Amino acid sequence: MDGYAAFVKALGKRVRGMRKEAGMSQRKLAESVGMTQNAILNYEHAWTCMSAWTLLEICKVLGVSADEMLGLEKEGD
Repeated sequence: MDGYAAFVKALGKRVRGMRKEAGMSQRKLAESVGMTQNAILNYEHAWTCMSAWTLLEICKVLGVSADEMLGLEKEGD
């Protein structure tokens, strides 16, 4: 797996984990950011990489920093 694919897969896992931590369904997250549940599914399974704008909107809804979502800071720092 190349670096880009590994990054997209890790990002999808973090989105899924943080969404579940927040107690949100894929549908609720999708509605909160103005997209379809299928789009969230695609991001979480790394079938599609989200735009920077989408990343920021998801971070706002989940109450996490972009650095945390991107894996640039460890949880609890």
